[in-house]
Amino acid sequence: APNIVAFGRAYDLVPGDLALWVCVHELTHAAQFAQAPWLRDYVISRVTPLLNATDSSDFSLEEGPGGELTALMSLLEGHAEYVMNDVSRQMIPSLTKLKGAMTTRRAETNPLKTLVYKLTGMDLKMAQYATGNAFVRGVIAEAGTEGFNQIWADPLNAPSLAELSAPLSWVHRVL
Repeated sequence: APNIVAFGRAYDLVPGDLALWVCVHELTHAAQFAQAPWLRDYVISRVTPLLNATDSSDFSLEEGPGGELTALMSLLEGHAEYVMNDVSRQMIPSLTKLKGAMTTRRAETNPLKTLVYKLTGMDLKMAQYATGNAFVRGVIAEAGTEGFNQIWADPLNAPSLAELSAPLSWVHRVL
């Protein structure tokens, strides 16, 4: 919470609107797991080999369980970002300002921030938001919300890393 408050103050954001915007993102994650009960076991089955790896050559975040986990996390974060940015302006009047502040914050370059992001893995998380959001937008543009929602129906519908960059390939495979 302190980093959210600091972000709000730095960009002169309406505190209640910012809190609601963040809540929409987090509640989207709760809805994802409620809609797709298989997600819990899917995540656990992909994390376990990574946790049990004895050295860094035993796992990859681009192949096997690591790649599948990376793809899923990109999907989940991108979908939550899509939902939070698509909230009605009637519910969050300062939505345009919130989105602008987030865009500005993410675009800021600072060598120390870049180093910290790389050391903590935050650079990967930020990439997940962008990649996942583009995937969600691409699928919805092609197949609509009902088509996109097929993602939650079966673990076999989870996108691969390659499909995240080519949403139409997921649409052709699943729908």
